[in-house]
Amino acid sequence: MPGTGKQADPIIFGFSAHSYFVFAYGALVFGGPYTYPFERNVPFRLYAELTIPEGNQLEKPGDFYWHAAYEEYGLFAESFYFDPLEKQSPFGFKWPDMDFEHHTYIITYGQELESLSYHVWETIENPVHTGAKVGHAVLKEGFQGNRVYIYEIRKMRIEHDM
Repeated sequence: MPGTGKQADPIIFGFSAHSYFVFAYGALVFGGPYTYPFERNVPFRLYAELTIPEGNQLEKPGDFYWHAAYEEYGLFAESFYFDPLEKQSPFGFKWPDMDFEHHTYIITYGQELESLSYHVWETIENPVHTGAKVGHAVLKEGFQGNRVYIYEIRKMRIEHDM
């Protein structure tokens, strides 16, 4: 500033550098942290490996790649196609006890899960917007038509894209 001996902040697009700092600080404090749109990996652990009885085995990979099983507001995920509280599965084996209050379960048919991730901005929208994340599962090579694998993850709404 002329005559005061102080140097003025540089002016960029009509605003001082100090103004930009105040704006950025305010955006973080009041607007929350920005979520960068990237894939997030979901840690999982093998919860159970089940055997499908002879005669009900899967012939080849098809529509049954993987499903999520979780409870939200007393309802189970649409992709779970059966009531998990009934112990008998449509494939002829008994489901293990699952803690839906604290966990979500990923069920794969005939192949083991290699990785599971989701994009922070990608949610299920068809047939209705559920808010569930679109899961991206990578399954290991090799198909065993007599195996079902159940993996436990933290409680979250995640689905395959139907």
